[in-house]
Amino acid sequence: MITIDTVGIFLERMGVPAQSFTIGGEADNRWCLLEEDGSWKVFWSERGTRFDEVTLADEEAACYLLLGRMAQRQLMQGVLQYVPPGA
Repeated sequence: MITIDTVGIFLERMGVPAQSFTIGGEADNRWCLLEEDGSWKVFWSERGTRFDEVTLADEEAACYLLLGRMAQRQLMQGVLQYVPPGA
């Protein structure tokens, strides 16, 4: 099971820069994942506006959505990698 407590570990192992996402909050020029009003939100934040916002009832689904979006970003930039634990 993936949660907001573990999704950051998976993103780090994929080589996703920490400054490109925020978990549990909102920050400009980042993909964000947060719980709001009893549901989970995944969106791009820019200048205080949310783009491509998706609302989900399930934390795990929201984490997988963020993971997928970040994997796509890494693929598009040609930098997708996997760093095994302990490496």
